[in-house]
Amino acid sequence: MSKLKIVSVTLSLFILGFFREFLFENINGHLHYLWKEESNPYLPDSLFFLENVSYWNLYYGKFILILLFSILYLFGSLVLIKLFFKEKLYRKFTIFFFGGIFLLAVLIFAIGFPFGAEHETYGVARKLIEFIQSPLACFFLIPAFALYRKEKN
Repeated sequence: MSKLKIVSVTLSLFILGFFREFLFENINGHLHYLWKEESNPYLPDSLFFLENVSYWNLYYGKFILILLFSILYLFGSLVLIKLFFKEKLYRKFTIFFFGGIFLLAVLIFAIGFPFGAEHETYGVARKLIEFIQSPLACFFLIPAFALYRKEKN
């Protein structure tokens, strides 16, 4: 197991997390100003391209970003898990783990609509999505797989 590769992938996951947080915080702030039909004095120059995006395009675009970041974290987690474990079973389980949490978040979010609890279910779904859009999910799986392998042997 190459320590340099492990450090590189881990660092990449953290950098991706900071970028994701920067992007989503600024998009949410910009949505606030768009909703009020005001210009956003706090929009960073690096996100100038958002200035002319409509509220609803930006709002729905966040869902695409959620899917994109979930896939990026899944990919990074698969690479890191492959560096630790050669068994394909662990990578398959990682895909099911990420997919299951993603689908659970979507289901919880969708359940809120018929019951008029969109705000409450959104909060729960958001926490689940944030878990798989961070290094935490991978850092949860690696020791779990190590314990499983130790118990199996």
